Amino acid sequence: MTIADTSVTNDADGGSTIHFCHLCNKPILSAKGVSCEYEKVIGPALLGEASNDGQDVSMSEPSEGSPSDGVSSPDYEQTHAGLPSFERVATMIEIQNITPSPPRTITELRTDPKRHGNAMFLLENIRALPHMMSRRETFPLFIHGRQPEISSAYAHCMRVCRLYVARNTSPDGRALFYSAVHEEAARFEHELPAATKGELLGSLAVQGIYTMLVALENQPPHADFVPELMARECDIDLMTSIARQTFEQDAYAPFDIDTIGNPNETWEEFIYAESRRRTAVFWFIASRVVHLRYGNQCPPVLGYRGLSLPAPKALWGARTREEWEAVRVEIREQRQEPLYNPTLRTVGDLIDSRERVSNPDCERQISNWLASCDTLGTMIEVASTMV
Repeated sequence: MTIADTSVTNDADGGSTIHFCHLCNKPILSAKGVSCEYEKVIGPALLGEASNDGQDVSMSEPSEGSPSDGVSSPDYEQTHAGLPSFERVATMIEIQNITPSPPRTITELRTDPKRHGNAMFLLENIRALPHMMSRRETFPLFIHGRQPEISSAYAHCMRVCRLYVARNTSPDGRALFYSAVHEEAARFEHELPAATKGELLGSLAVQGIYTMLVALENQPPHADFVPELMARECDIDLMTSIARQTFEQDAYAPFDIDTIGNPNETWEEFIYAESRRRTAVFWFIASRVVHLRYGNQCPPVLGYRGLSLPAPKALWGARTREEWEAVRVEIREQRQEPLYNPTLRTVGDLIDSRERVSNPDCERQISNWLASCDTLGTMIEVASTMV
């Protein structure tokens, strides 16, 4: 299915065909040249500009323009009036009792030579996302792939990531990739009202990946050492819409710290809660190297200090329920030891401890945490120096 595959014949205009957008229900193309403003934003220019010959936009020949040419459409706000803005989502910070502390802007970070190495490290890991997502065994560390069956959102994302990896191997490779991204956007919009908590969380995670892939695809050909990457507003809007409903489903529960000490937590409950925490942390990490435009006011970015650090690698990577339960027991026992005594629970804790690293206790806490974390934890360590 493409975004524009609904059409009607207008006899008053001499039998011309009008194609309607599934996302905004406006005519995409007609004999009078009326175009869909949503398609201007979400659609890459390589799929072709609208013409007056009644041809479906999705079938246009690729052009040489940048896929983000339509990001700054003057009609953007009017077209997307029904979607919640990140400014509105940011009000959830007050509900979650997270103290807002805006991090440095992307422009400041890109011009700070002391941060170039850190930025490139984060970018290299983000560039690996489509390769990680191409195989279930190597899913990104904010997506859990150990359960018997994966969700449809993850399965679709695997297909889209394979298209992204192979986009330059054929003349229509890039068009196929963008078409798949557009289909996913239409699917999310259609399924969002009736989605379950698990489905919403999966959609939120993969939409974050799609947002990063398009930003990487739009990278300037002659980029600086740290390229100026920018997310499309339409991708941010869709991310916001999914995030807002996810918060609503969770009764606006905060991104709480881990509950390893709770003996009644089930494996399924842990996977959901930890996936939620890790998705939020990933969004903050991405904000350090990708300009999110209106996404800079969302809770994971504005309230980054309140974000929970991810659970230990052994717990998140457990392959069975029995292995997970055994690891939980081991970690609970370890945390009762005087030399462990974990106090690093949030990004803010990590930042504060690093500032007092000359203190032996803070040094020990950071060492203990780094010893137990996975690559996502290392990325947080780096990202937390860029605030």
